[in-house]
Amino acid sequence: MIRSKTLGLATVYLLLTSAIMCFAAGKVDRSKAPAPGPAPTIQMGDYASFELENGLKVFVVENRKLPTITISLLMDWDPIFEGDHAGYVQMVGDMLRRGTTNRTKDEIDAAVDFIGAQLFTTPSTLAGRSLKKHGETLFEIIADLAQNASFPEEELEKVRTQALSNLQSAMDDPDQIMENVRGAVLYGADHPYGEVLTEASLKSIQADKLKAFYRENFKPNLGYLALVGDITAQEARSWVEAHFGSWKKGPAPTRTFPAPKTVENRQVAIVNKPGAVQTVLNVANTLDMKPNSPDAIKARVTNILLGGTSFRLFNNLREDKAYTYGAYSRLSSDPLVGEFRAYGQVRNEVTKEATKEFLFELNRIRDELAPVDELEIAKNYASGEFARRLEDPNTIAQYAINTARYNLGENYYQNYLKEVARVTPADVQAIAQKYIHPDKATIFAVGNSEELAKSLAEYGDITFYDALGKKIDAAAMALPEGLTAEKVLADYVEAIGGEAALAKVQDLKVNGTMGVMGMSMAFNRQFKAPNKITTSGTIEGQTIFSQVFNGESGITVQAGQKMPIEGDTLAALKLESTFIPERFYARFGVEPKLTGAEKLNDKLAYRIESQLPGNVHSIAYFDAETGLKVKTIRTVKGSDGATTVQTVEFKDYREVNGIKFPFVSNMSAGPQKMEITTNTIEMNQGIPDAEFEAK
Repeated sequence: MIRSKTLGLATVYLLLTSAIMCFAAGKVDRSKAPAPGPAPTIQMGDYASFELENGLKVFVVENRKLPTITISLLMDWDPIFEGDHAGYVQMVGDMLRRGTTNRTKDEIDAAVDFIGAQLFTTPSTLAGRSLKKHGETLFEIIADLAQNASFPEEELEKVRTQALSNLQSAMDDPDQIMENVRGAVLYGADHPYGEVLTEASLKSIQADKLKAFYRENFKPNLGYLALVGDITAQEARSWVEAHFGSWKKGPAPTRTFPAPKTVENRQVAIVNKPGAVQTVLNVANTLDMKPNSPDAIKARVTNILLGGTSFRLFNNLREDKAYTYGAYSRLSSDPLVGEFRAYGQVRNEVTKEATKEFLFELNRIRDELAPVDELEIAKNYASGEFARRLEDPNTIAQYAINTARYNLGENYYQNYLKEVARVTPADVQAIAQKYIHPDKATIFAVGNSEELAKSLAEYGDITFYDALGKKIDAAAMALPEGLTAEKVLADYVEAIGGEAALAKVQDLKVNGTMGVMGMSMAFNRQFKAPNKITTSGTIEGQTIFSQVFNGESGITVQAGQKMPIEGDTLAALKLESTFIPERFYARFGVEPKLTGAEKLNDKLAYRIESQLPGNVHSIAYFDAETGLKVKTIRTVKGSDGATTVQTVEFKDYREVNGIKFPFVSNMSAGPQKMEITTNTIEMNQGIPDAEFEAK
């Protein structure tokens, strides 16, 4: 039987923001702010719901404004600890649309494209949108994916390659590094919310692991299906019964985990990010607040007051102090374990002061009652946000599912605005005291570790972590006695072939490809001793850019425009065009310094810092075991004072004529990421000088 409910439309929000004018003795008292009107009961629109015998719960929201339909299937499985195979759950989401027992990936893609539909998959959601006339076709495809995904091996390798590429980029992203470390420290490495993807874990994943997860967690009695748009409840039932009716229910796996340990005293967790011009800063603690907690709505208002756009943290750290472009907070409920965090990116030189202001605001909301007028603004913001969401009919389905999934109570959303209106300054203070603990929080900072250690020492005991959230053993990072920068560089030269072999290289020709913004670009590079070089890039036979340098001068050609190489760029290129520039540091007046050791991909690397010609600050890492160069971070300060940071990781060293070259390099510069793959290297072919003259 189909049950129909009225959840409705929030046009009544205007009543919230309208003032009730109070008249006394026939005139308005403009010296007092008008009192807010009573919060209305929300009428959110109709939805229908029913449940199949196999336990699949279905919600239908009819909306005929457009001839479209949106379909969403949510699988409500418990969080899972992935262990040595971290990343396989995400791969399930990536693989769901890559083949079933009935269709290949190409057939799925063609069918979706043919009807002009959209299709999305995650580890817990299958969703799509199409015109109503193609709705059942899309619905049948989604049903096929939910019940018959095949996880083909050849597609798994493609997904793995993409995942490894994404991981490579993430390891250079300070925000992702923060996510890794915050999760590992707050929840623990043996908790679902604390484990971190690694190259090794991604490479270990096999199709059988994905299939087992799929069989265990994709069952109709764990599913919530929503259909929104130009469809009636009767039509929806016929589709659901036809395409999901034979889906067999099964036992719902349950997984439990111990609550994360809390800290008794505030602590500081630092991750080194050489070359960072900003510090990524978080102040965080875990908390126990379920989605159906009576505190949830009060917590939402409290968080808006503290960390919403244009509220306390934002106004203090951005508008007043100009430490950052934005400072915010999050106070979240969760069926397993919730979290509070205040966060922002601040200039390196004000990290200490910014941390002080974060802690000031966290303590202020705990220690002082919020002024009534300030709280009213936050409540109005919460009410308006809620009302705006209701303009989307998909929200009605989402709220209906939330009500069932989290046992929120029959009238939770109808009474939402009333509950917001009831929040008092005392409620905000009580919520803050219960869930926000600045004296028992962890301050996380990603940036220059040496500077951060000095800036944050007064705020708690400091522990250093790597980008994967693993605690760094200071003793293990100690440099061997007597090791110098010159020795590290000499070992590098020896590791790639030795000075005698390198000195024999008179010219070199390298061909390969570069992945740039989803496109593949062929590149060609030629070198001739002592420091002549040409570089060019082509796409589909068309030259996109070229650079020619004869050892003293040169030009760059891009988009048909010729530009002479001048200034700092010219100074830098004179060194960079030599074969293995580290061999010529002394000639160019470069004084390398050995500044420490770090773990890169679980391997110890020595860190060499140098000021290079052209106003370039270089940090280079050399594997302590092999001697090979594995990473560089270069910071260039322009004449306008702006800085750019380029990071390159070197991989897949192979020997050519007795010399080792990295055949894969991953480069990032700001948001731009590219993978450079070398295909061929030719040596001492007698390249004529004319190749290095500007044309």
